[in-house]
Amino acid sequence: MHRSILLAPLLAACGLAQEPYANSYADAYCELLDECQLLHNFGGELESCLVAMEQMKLAEATKADCTYDGLSARACVNDVASWNCDDVYEGVTSACDDVCGQAASAE
Repeated sequence: MHRSILLAPLLAACGLAQEPYANSYADAYCELLDECQLLHNFGGELESCLVAMEQMKLAEATKADCTYDGLSARACVNDVASWNCDDVYEGVTSACDDVCGQAASAE
């Protein structure tokens, strides 16, 4: 049996480090904005969105007052990947609120 098959359940339960989180969040969020034709804040460019969102999420996740939670980060990315255009307009509560711990989200 391949080692990757044995590790898959374990990796699914692991959290994301800050850089992979920022990258994955940007991918999921910007692809959604592109699908919903909402990239106007980024000059209509997917690449501009990806760069800006990755930088923003990495800055948030590495702030001194962020008690980073990799499991919440993974759940956040999964949430964003499941959103549709209505969710963008209405706003939704998600695990993203917990990425920097409760203290950061209470501010």
